Amino acid sequence: MEYFLFSQDKAMNHVVSLDYRYLPKQLKPDIEIKLTTDIRWSDQAIFEQCYNFRVISKDSNMYPDYLYQPLPLLSTRMKEIFEAYEQYFSSTAAFLSDPVLKIQEVYWLFAVREQDCLDESAELFPNRLLKKMVLNKKKIGTRQIFMIDGLLEKRLVVSLDVAESLLRRSMEGIVLTPVTVV
Repeated sequence: MEYFLFSQDKAMNHVVSLDYRYLPKQLKPDIEIKLTTDIRWSDQAIFEQCYNFRVISKDSNMYPDYLYQPLPLLSTRMKEIFEAYEQYFSSTAAFLSDPVLKIQEVYWLFAVREQDCLDESAELFPNRLLKKMVLNKKKIGTRQIFMIDGLLEKRLVVSLDVAESLLRRSMEGIVLTPVTVV
């Protein structure tokens, strides 16, 4: 089966930004170390409540189907696809609120279970950053959507079936990059 690295489209202009000043303490990233908070599937307490995140108000704000920084967020239509394909998927409602323009969009803070799936031929830098990604199909098993375990940076991977489903629905703000699988 083919797999793709799933990421936010950095070329998309005017993407809405969360206002870091108003993020709950447990969800704030350490800005000096990294810009993204690690939300792990095992952190189920995070998913026991809903969140209201304030955004930086701009008339030109675009609301894509996937946001990665500072928190992993999905639109409702993308969440429905993830739920259909992956049993180890957790989410909770996250309202993106613009108090100036009086706009509120529903997103979903989410996590999928990590998978130990790197092949022996994958290469890592000493700090666990990925140099060369190679996945092992036996280690992946039947998983459709997963985070790669053992890396410093969080990498989300989706199967060809999921990628096709997303593309058929014209999801905005995503990039799918083929991954080597042996």
